[in-house]
Amino acid sequence: MEDFEISGNNQLRNTGIEIIGEVPWGAHFCQFYETEQDLTEILVPYFKAGLESNEFCMWVTAEPLHRDEAEAALRWAMPDLDRYLKAGQIEIISYDQWYVLDGSFDQDRVLSGWVEKLERAQKKGYDGLRLTGNTFWLEKDDWNDFTDYEEAVNAVIGNYRMIAICTYSLAKCGASEIADVISNHQFALMRRGGQWSIVEDAQIRRTREELRRSEERYKTLFNEMTEGFAVHEIICDESGQPCDYRFLEVNPAFEKLTGLRKDDVIGRTVRDVLPGIESYWIETFGKVALTGEPAHIENLSQELGKYYSVYAFCPAPGQFACVFLDVTKRRQADMELQRRAEQLADANEELQVQGESLAAINEELQKTNDELAVINQQLGETRTEAERRAAELQAFVSSVADGVSLIDGQGDVVWMNEAGRRILAVPPGEPVQDWMLRSQRFTLDGERLARERRPVHRALRGETVRDFWYKVVTPGEQEIIVSASASPVYDSDGCISGATYVFRDVRERVELERQREQLLQRERRIADMLQQALVPPQLAYNKMGCRIATRYQPALKEAEVGGDFYDIFDLDGGKIGILIGDVAGKGLVAAIRVAAVRHAIRSYAYLDPSPARVLMLANDALSRDEAETGSMLTAIFAVIDMPARVLTCACGGQEPPLLRTARGTTSEIPAGGSPLGIAKGFTYTEERHRLQPGDTIIMVTDGITEARRDSISFFGKEGIIEYLSSAEGLSPDDIASGLLTAAISHARGSLQDDAAIVVFQHDDETTGETEWLTQLSQRRLA
Repeated sequence: MEDFEISGNNQLRNTGIEIIGEVPWGAHFCQFYETEQDLTEILVPYFKAGLESNEFCMWVTAEPLHRDEAEAALRWAMPDLDRYLKAGQIEIISYDQWYVLDGSFDQDRVLSGWVEKLERAQKKGYDGLRLTGNTFWLEKDDWNDFTDYEEAVNAVIGNYRMIAICTYSLAKCGASEIADVISNHQFALMRRGGQWSIVEDAQIRRTREELRRSEERYKTLFNEMTEGFAVHEIICDESGQPCDYRFLEVNPAFEKLTGLRKDDVIGRTVRDVLPGIESYWIETFGKVALTGEPAHIENLSQELGKYYSVYAFCPAPGQFACVFLDVTKRRQADMELQRRAEQLADANEELQVQGESLAAINEELQKTNDELAVINQQLGETRTEAERRAAELQAFVSSVADGVSLIDGQGDVVWMNEAGRRILAVPPGEPVQDWMLRSQRFTLDGERLARERRPVHRALRGETVRDFWYKVVTPGEQEIIVSASASPVYDSDGCISGATYVFRDVRERVELERQREQLLQRERRIADMLQQALVPPQLAYNKMGCRIATRYQPALKEAEVGGDFYDIFDLDGGKIGILIGDVAGKGLVAAIRVAAVRHAIRSYAYLDPSPARVLMLANDALSRDEAETGSMLTAIFAVIDMPARVLTCACGGQEPPLLRTARGTTSEIPAGGSPLGIAKGFTYTEERHRLQPGDTIIMVTDGITEARRDSISFFGKEGIIEYLSSAEGLSPDDIASGLLTAAISHARGSLQDDAAIVVFQHDDETTGETEWLTQLSQRRLA
C-alpha cells in the first residue's frame, strides 16, 4: 500500500490492517462486506491499533454486527478492553444514537459531531480520532444525501487528525451505488477469492501518481538545499494566544545547522526540546501561523548558542515553515568589530588626555589595526561565501526547464534564464525587455489580454497567480501558449519591490488535449453504433400460456452511451430464458461488455438452465480478465418452465422482480446477490415461484427506479407498485408502455440513465405458438 500525503497531516498512523499498513491523518476509505466476519476481520485490528496508539476511538454499529457483538469481538482480541472502556478512550454505539437521531439523518449535525469528538479527545491528551460507521441502515431514498455527506467527510477529515472507515453491505449496493462509494473514498477494501484487496478510483490513482512525482522533486530539493528548513504546527492556550509549537518536518540541513536530530524532534513541542526557548520566537511564529503574514527574523537562540537569520511563512492554516541560515560567525564578527571600535575610541581619548603615553598608545593602536585586518579578512570570506551561494542559486534556476524571470517594481524584466529566452524565442543578443514590449498577449479565446490582467502586473499589486494560461505572439509572429505563475517580492519594509515570474510552454499539452477530445468523440460515435446494434427490437412476444413485452429507453441525447440490456430466448423442454441487467460505466467499453455478458449468459443457459449456476459461471468468466476486474455489472436471469408453470430466478445485484397476481396484490420476489465481474468465487441463490393464471412478473433496471425530479424524489419501487395498482386487466405491452411513461413523467420528461423493462404474464390460453417462434427468430442477436 502506497503512503498517502495529505497537507498538514503527514504523520503516519498504523491502521492495524495488514494490506494497508500505515496512513496519515485525514485518511478516509471504505470496506465492502458480505458477512459479520468480514466486518470483524477488518475493524477489530483497526481499533486495537488505534487504542494502542493513544487514539480516541468511536465505533458506530448497525446490522449485521450490533453493539454487544462488536464489543465481544474486540474483547476477544483485547482481554484488557475494560481498561480502555473505563478510561473513556473508546465508544461503541448504535447507528440510531448517532446518524438518525429523531428518525432523520442530518449531515451538518453528524460532521460537527465528529469535530467536537476530536476536540474533546485532544483536550484529554489523545493524539486524534479513529472512527467507523456502518451504512446498513441507509435506505434508497437517503442515498444521495449520504453521498453528499461522504463528499463533505473528505473535506472535513482531510483537515483534522482523523482516520475513518465507512462500511457498506454488498447486498444493499448496486453497480451505481458501488461506483459512488469508490469515487468518494481514497480507496476501498473488497474480498476477492477469499483475500482482501484494494480498489481505487482511477482519477484518485492518477492524482496520487502526479502527487508522487511532485513529491519526489520536492524531496530532492528539500534534502539537498543548504539552508535549514522546518515545518511546525502552532499551539495556542485557552485564550487563543500562541504558547508553543510542534515540529512536523525538518530537512538534513536543519540537523546540521542546529545540532538537533530529526528523530528527536518530530512530533515534539519546542518547549519540550528546548525548555529555555525565548518567548519572542513563539510570539513571532504564532503571528505568522495565525495571520498568514510572512516574517524575517535575525536573533540569538540562547538554547543553541547561535544566531540565526530566519524567513518564516504560512503554508497552511495554523502552521508555519522556516528557511534559515546560521549567521553566528557574521554576528560575532560584527560584535567583535564593534568591540574593537569601542576600544579604539577609548584609546584615542586616552591619547588626547595622556600625551606622555603616546608611544604606548600608538603601539596599542597598531595592535588593534592588525586585529581589525583579521576581522576584515573574515568579513571578506563571509562575503565570498554569500556570493558563492548566490551563484549556486542562479545556476540552479538557470538549469530548470521552466522559464524564470525577475521583475522590478515598474514591471520591467531584470533577469531571465536561458530556458525562458528559449520558450519566448528571444533572439541571441536581443534584450528581453525590448522583446517583451514588442510581443502581444491574448487569451486562449483570441481576445487581447489587458495589461491589468497579466500575471506580472497582478503580482505587483500583491496577488499571487498560479497556472494562468494565455497566448504570446512574438515580434516574429510565432504563437506560444504559456502557463504562468507570478508572486510579489517584498523589501525589508514590507513594500512590494518587484515580482517573480515562472512560465512554461504548454503548446504540446494543448494539442494533446485537442487530440484526446477527438478520440473521445470517435469512441462515442462507435459506441452509439454498437449500442444500437445490441438493443433488441421492442416487440410483444406471445407463446402458448404466456405473453412478454419489452421496452428500452436511452437517456438524454447529451448523455454518453449506457449499458442497460435485456434478452429473451428459447430453451429446451418448453422453457424460456429472460435476462435483464445493467453494465457499470458508459461508452464503448460498456457497450462491448453488454455484448459479452448477453452471449455468455445464453451460452451457459443452453448447457445448464439453472439461473444460479449460469450467474456463477458468468461471474467467474467476467472476473477472469485482470484488466476488467472491478468493472461491475448487475443482472437478473430467470427461467420459466411453461409445462410445469414454475419461474426460477437468480439475482446479481439487480432490482428484485415484482409479482402482480390476478387478485391485484403486488409483492417483491426475494432475490439478492453480489454484482458480476467484481471477483471470482461468488455463489448465487435461486428463488422459485409457481405461476397462477393472470400472474404478471415485472423486471426493470435502475433507470426506472432512480428516475427523479430532484436530488431526493426517486420514482423507486413505490412508484412501480403505485402504477401497477391501477393497471388491472392491462396487457404486458400496455403495462410496459405505461410504466415507462409514468417514470418519465416523474422525472419531468427525461430520464437521467438508460432504462429497460421486461413484463411477463402467464395465462391459460393456448395461443400464438407459431407467432412466438416467428418473433423469437426475428429478435435473436447472435
